[in-house]
Order: sequence, then C-alpha cells, then structure tokens
Amino acid sequence: MQRSPFIGILVGKRASRKSVLERYQKSYDARVRLFAFSPLDIRWKRKRITGLYLKGGQWLKGTFPFPRAVYNQTYNKVAKLTQRLDRHMGKDRCFNVINNFNKWHMYQMLSESFLQHYVPDTFLLGQVDIVKELQKYQLLYIKPSYGNRGEKVYRVEWMKNGEIHITLQSTAKTYICKTKEEFQRLSEKWTGHDTFLVQKGLRVSQIDQRVFDIRVLVQKGSDGEWAISAITSRVAYANSFTTSICKEVVEFAAILSHLAQGHANILLILQRVSISAARLVEAKVGMLGEVSIDFVLDEAGKLWIIELNGSPRKSIYDDMVNLRDRQVIYQRPIEYAHYLSRLRKKS
Repeated sequence: MQRSPFIGILVGKRASRKSVLERYQKSYDARVRLFAFSPLDIRWKRKRITGLYLKGGQWLKGTFPFPRAVYNQTYNKVAKLTQRLDRHMGKDRCFNVINNFNKWHMYQMLSESFLQHYVPDTFLLGQVDIVKELQKYQLLYIKPSYGNRGEKVYRVEWMKNGEIHITLQSTAKTYICKTKEEFQRLSEKWTGHDTFLVQKGLRVSQIDQRVFDIRVLVQKGSDGEWAISAITSRVAYANSFTTSICKEVVEFAAILSHLAQGHANILLILQRVSISAARLVEAKVGMLGEVSIDFVLDEAGKLWIIELNGSPRKSIYDDMVNLRDRQVIYQRPIEYAHYLSRLRKKS
C-alpha cells in the first residue's frame, strides 16, 4: 500500500512551527502526513528539510525529503523561495507563492477587468493633485501599497466650514488643517519611502450606528476549485470608522437580516464577485490556495471591493460563537495540498 504523502507547511520563523501546525493538525486529512518548517530548515544540497511534526501526542523534530506539496504561510512579497521549492518538488506544488499583495497592483488588476464597477476610484499619491481630489470626493482614504491591520491608513474629510480633518486609522486621533496649503504640505510628508494610494471615500451602511465590512474567505479544497468558506462582518466600535480594530466579528447573514429590504441577491453577488476576484489575482501573482476579499456596502446598497488579502487572518474566526463550518477554514488548505500531491509530477 502506498504511504500517505508528506505535506509541508512553510512558516516564517522556527518559533512559529508548533503554533501554526497545531491549528491545521486538528483539521488535517488522515491521508497525509503534516510537518512544519521554516526557510532556515531547508537543506538544499542534501535535498532534505528539518521539520516539526506531531506523533502520538508528542511534538518531535525530524528530517524529511522534499514534500509532495507545500502550503506557504510566510508573508512574502516575492516568489523567490516558493519558486525554488517548486523546482525541487516539481512545478505547481507550492501554493500561496506570494501572499503579501501590493494594493496598487490589485487595484490596477481589478479596474482593468469586468469587476471594475466594484472598485472605488484610486490613484497614486504624488501623481494626482490631492487637494483637487479631496474637493471632488469630499472624503478620501490614504493608505500604503503594502500594509495590514490599518497601519498608516488616513481618513481625510473636507468639512463644511472649510477645515480638513485627518484621522489616523490606528489611533483615531484627528488632526485639523485650517487651509488647503497646510494639508498639501502635510500630505507630502506621508510618503517617505513608501508608496501610498489615494482612494475615494465611501459613505457606508451602518448597523446600530456602527460601520461594518464584509469579508469573504475563498479557498481551494479537495477538488482544486475555488469555493466560499466563510462570509463574515467585522463590526466597528461606536464612533469609529475602522474595522481593523473591531468590537466583534459576526456572520454576515446576521447583519443582512437587519438591513433594509432590497438586498435579497447580495449573497449571490458576493459569491460570484469573490470567486472571480480570486481567479483574477491568481492569474496575476501565481498559484494560490486562499484569498479573502473585503467589501463594504454603501448607503445606496452598492457593494465595493476595498481590499484583497493573500494571507487571510484566521484568528478573527476563533471567537465567533455560531460560526458554521469552522473546521472548513483550516481543513481546505490541507485538502488542497493533498489534491496537489496526487497530481502527476510536472517538470
């Protein structure tokens, strides 16, 4: 009888091997053998990997051949390491080749596709007259092309009295510019060594006077096809505009039941658009096994894509009391890895 294939989970640091593997070990497919390893554990010349695995309730270190498939859990902007792994294992064996997405590249991809009507107008800071854009839209968001959890995200609003209010998303502190010139000078200091995006601000729907987003987790499973694993909402604190730091995470169906009528087909739209977006981004960056897409719903009931995430933060689901199919979130990547391991090896 053929032995179960080795499936590797690649993590950024050795210290993360146990915690990451523990999450997936509970949901793993009994037809595979899991181990976790870091880039420092790879012995390229010997064609061996030192990894951590669980056996009989004990955590052990072992030396393994290159696995049949690798689930990349490092947070990387380039595919150099994952491509090198593929050369040793065979083509298309490592998935999530890049998972730290460039937000500007994602916007360009979506705006040039049939999903263009779901993305708000977005520009590069420094390539547009930011004062004119603010006068046009009244509300802007300025964010780095690389970033997560709301770091360095600014909300800029033109007030009726002519003041310009700027709020840093991570602190909620507001800075007030009295003149356009003052705002112009301040915006020139934001960029530094980073590339920033200027995005049209949206007046979004609220629930109990709190803003919320809609996160759709799309993953591949045992058949190698994209499928929806969860649709949830992060609900902000009162008087906060950000969901990066949220009061609670709930299933979107619970939010939907409290919204005004006219949203009967919104779940179907979310599913269709999310799977289409996952296919588009995979065609652009390389082989993927999971993507999350963040939406908001504006006051007119229109859906907008705000962000695509290549390394979905699964911890947001841990404290949800009534989340259906919680295990699917962790199970599908391992099922997909098993699917890849059974494919005929490519050169």
